[in-house]
Amino acid sequence: MIRTHPLALALFTFALMLAACGGGQPLSPAAHLGGAGGGLVSAEARWWPLAVSGEHVFLGENESLSLLDVSDPAHPRRVDETILDAPVLHLAIYEDHLLALTRNGLRVVDMQSLAVTGEYDLPESLDMRLHSDQITLLSTDRQNAQAILVTLSLKNPKKPRRLGETRLETRHLIQDLLLTAGDQLCLADANWWAG
Repeated sequence: MIRTHPLALALFTFALMLAACGGGQPLSPAAHLGGAGGGLVSAEARWWPLAVSGEHVFLGENESLSLLDVSDPAHPRRVDETILDAPVLHLAIYEDHLLALTRNGLRVVDMQSLAVTGEYDLPESLDMRLHSDQITLLSTDRQNAQAILVTLSLKNPKKPRRLGETRLETRHLIQDLLLTAGDQLCLADANWWAG
C-alpha cells in the first residue's frame, strides 16, 4: 500500500487549485513532491521550489514567492505573495529567515512579511547549499566556460558577507551542488557547454 504524507497531499491540492485559478502552469495528476532542494514537480517537468516551516509552506513559481497555510491539509490556502526580481530557483530556511536563490543571486526574505531584508547579487545563479552558518552559491560564467562557487557567511542574514570565491575551468556545465557528510561540497555536471 502506498501512503501519502498529508503535507504532500495538501501541496498537490493547492497546486491544482492554483492552476485552476490561472495562477500558474496547469499540473497533471502526475505532479509530485521531489527534487534535491525540495520542490513540486509537474509531469511537464516544471519545477516549483518549496520550503516548509511548521504549518507554512513557501512556494516559488517564476518570480512569485507565495506563503501557504497548510494547517488544514485538505484546504491549503495562500496567505501572502510577493514578486522577486528574477525567477526563484531554490528555497531554504535558515533560523527565522527564508533564503531564496534567484537567477540574480541570494535574497534573504522575512518569513512573516515576505519582504526582502538582505541580498547578495550573483548573476547566472544556479544552485545553493546551506551548511551550518554559511551558504555556497553556484553560478556560471559561460563566456569563459567557468563554474563559480561563492561562499557567504550568514552570521548576519540581513547582510550576507562574502567569505571566498572559487572559479573552476570546465568543459561541462556544472548544474548542481551536492552537500555530503562532513560539509564537503561536490559538483555535478549535466551537459556540455554550448559552443
